[in-house]
Amino acid sequence: MKTKFELIRELLFKYSRLGIKKTMNGATLIGHPDYLKEDWWLVELFPQLNIDDIASIEKEVSVKLPESYVYFLRNISNGLIFQFGTFALYGYVPDFNRNIECRLPFDMYIPNIYERENISNLRQNFFVIGGYDYDGSQLYMDTNTGRVFLCSNTDSAPLYHWETFEDMLLSELKRLYCLYTEDGRCIDDSKTTLPI
Repeated sequence: MKTKFELIRELLFKYSRLGIKKTMNGATLIGHPDYLKEDWWLVELFPQLNIDDIASIEKEVSVKLPESYVYFLRNISNGLIFQFGTFALYGYVPDFNRNIECRLPFDMYIPNIYERENISNLRQNFFVIGGYDYDGSQLYMDTNTGRVFLCSNTDSAPLYHWETFEDMLLSELKRLYCLYTEDGRCIDDSKTTLPI
């Protein structure tokens, strides 16, 4: 029986028959159908973090990250970008590089440190992990319980929740792939990309 993280890894590589490319900084770009511009890819994964990176994050944001989320960051990807930001998980960006060959995740420090006050009622044990470009909705984890919540981009009041990080990611990838054709084209761009 495959673990949830094994299934997640398989889903992230679903578009691999459309091409895979490694960038000079170790990012993995997946799915480049011929209708896309040269530097556009359907899924972007980023080099995994090491234990020192995790310690730096935890020190900077003053929380201990849940084990399942740490597992993802250390063994699968330091964040991800699906369908040009339709769905994204933020990552650790210690150094910025604007070279197109050095792909970087959306920076997790922006919503958790620099713009934290923009989401009302965001408790200290809530860590923003990603979001949706549809309306700017955010995903955050309760670092005490490991539960994941969907909220608006202005208020942490839960609109939806999952019991674990891996439950969220597995169900969201399965759901989101249903919104696109086998070659990554949006089936109905008037339809919400949110899980609610």
